[in-house]
Amino acid sequence: MWGIGYVNGANYNNSVLMDGYAAFAASQKVVAMAKDTKLSDTERSLVRALEYRYTYPLIDIVANPTEGKEQLDMLSAKYEQALEREYKQSNGNTDVAYFYIEAMMCLRPWKLWEPEPKTGKIDPKTIKIVRLLEEHLKKSPDHPGLCHMYIHCMELSPTPKKALSVADKLLQGEGLVPASGHLLHMASHIDMWVGNYQRAVDGNIRAFEADQKYVRATGQTKGVYLAYRMHSLHFLVWAAMFDGQFKTALGYAREIEKQLTAKALGGGMAVYLEAFTMTSLMVLIRFGMWKKILQEPIPKDCEIFAGKVAVTHYARGMAYAALGKVEAAEKEQKLFHQAMMDPLCASRILHNNVLVDPVGTVGILNVARPLLGGEIAYRKGEYKRSFELLREAVKRDDSLPYDEPWGWMQPARHALGALLLEQKHFKEAKSVFEEDLKKWPKNLWSLRGLMDCEAGLGNTEIAEKLKVDFTAVSKRLDVELNAACFCANRISRKQSCCPSKKSRKEGKNTLKKS
Repeated sequence: MWGIGYVNGANYNNSVLMDGYAAFAASQKVVAMAKDTKLSDTERSLVRALEYRYTYPLIDIVANPTEGKEQLDMLSAKYEQALEREYKQSNGNTDVAYFYIEAMMCLRPWKLWEPEPKTGKIDPKTIKIVRLLEEHLKKSPDHPGLCHMYIHCMELSPTPKKALSVADKLLQGEGLVPASGHLLHMASHIDMWVGNYQRAVDGNIRAFEADQKYVRATGQTKGVYLAYRMHSLHFLVWAAMFDGQFKTALGYAREIEKQLTAKALGGGMAVYLEAFTMTSLMVLIRFGMWKKILQEPIPKDCEIFAGKVAVTHYARGMAYAALGKVEAAEKEQKLFHQAMMDPLCASRILHNNVLVDPVGTVGILNVARPLLGGEIAYRKGEYKRSFELLREAVKRDDSLPYDEPWGWMQPARHALGALLLEQKHFKEAKSVFEEDLKKWPKNLWSLRGLMDCEAGLGNTEIAEKLKVDFTAVSKRLDVELNAACFCANRISRKQSCCPSKKSRKEGKNTLKKS
């Protein structure tokens, strides 16, 4: 009964109640049951704390979002305070510590490392969370909950490497919890920030396989579990894109499409899951598969696949632009803008991001808009305008709320840097790639671009060292790569009528290797 009350509450990934009335009823029932039930001290502590987590009546957060959020924030604070008291009385019990830490983290989900506006300092609770996690992990290094929360805490921190040993533990041997797809997946939340792209791919393949076993055993294919399974697949594809594994990325992106049918997205689930169905198009853009993009069907069900309709037109616009077919690209650009304005697009969510911000610029497809505009302007020879738009895309990309996978799956800097480099703006392109490598260390795309910049600047020795680095991280690359973005292919509008045999090959850019 305690478990029913606990799991129906908010959590680090979902700040609203799963089922508030079920949670309240369960919490009241377990408190009553506890009076006549023999419990351990730990169990009794957790039962007492749970009583503070819910109330009756609950304000409908959909009908009254402001008042509803205020009530939930108040309840979350009371629950955290109750657990603090229980933790102090437990003489440092590790299990009570876990629930206390989680409750503190849920007060500021995904914002633990954001400086306070007035002081510019990190919230003291964050420092306390790190201290308690590290203190209890020393005593209980195999505690799944502590490992889980430590990775969530440190992934946003300035030092994600500190959590590498915990990430290692989750994947060691068969895994700390072999049957938990989500815990096998969690290591990649650190791996991506330290450049371990291959392990992020492998860990999420293991997560997918563990989840598939559970699905076969239980038949559970709906609800929250479906969302978590799609998250692991989405993450797998994102990691494979960074690692240059086209076949792997596209294969698992197609698996997402296979599972997220119109039926699976019915009943309001499209709001939360439809954005996953766009992943294949992002893979095809990443690897320059322009002709394949033009063969992709445009969804006919605009109510279920409103977002994918928009992204399909965006992808087609990018493909036509890369092929030098400006008029066709501009036609798709207009269709993309129209589709973006569909109110259903604005209703779509992908983790911490909205698909479209209709009044501002902080939405996933708000990044796409200047990117496509910049690509088209580039093919028209309007280079100044092109670079202005691409710089705006970078700004919007950086402004997206923290998320993993990042809201925009292919860093906008790759297109800006590659096209600056193609026009021999070596210094600015170099700066763009260096900045990208700070965010995404050891990524082969920016290493390739930086190597070419140094060669263009005449820094042969540095370029050769970068070539060694590029070669080391591109061992699994299964396409020919000669630039940081396949949009840098030296195709202009004039050339597009009769490309050379070499440049016709799908997915190939034709910058010379240094």
